Amino acid sequence: MEFRTKSGTTLVYDDRGPSGGLPVVLIHGHPFDRTMWAPQAEALERAGYRVTARGGREVPVLLVFGADDTYTPVADGEALHRLIPHSALVVVDRAAHLPNLEQPERFNAALLGFLGGL
Repeated sequence: MEFRTKSGTTLVYDDRGPSGGLPVVLIHGHPFDRTMWAPQAEALERAGYRVTARGGREVPVLLVFGADDTYTPVADGEALHRLIPHSALVVVDRAAHLPNLEQPERFNAALLGFLGGL
């Protein structure tokens, strides 16, 4: 287990595999932590990949959902927001499952606003 602290936020993660391996990042949020990826991390490491696994509970999390997303509806985002400490939920109007592509200006504004508040 490794960690880095920046601006008062601590990121806890596992970093394994060869340093020159193709990097793979595994991220998961509530209710699990980085250890839930152990079987996948072990297999990827054996295959020569460098694996970084982290959980979503240790750091602030921005949840961005498209208002018109039928695949992952806003209700799912609201549920995640209630479960994940230090999370912020942004619902992007006139966007479905890809708000970063469908409404890039709004998505970018939400992302920059979130990052500016850290």
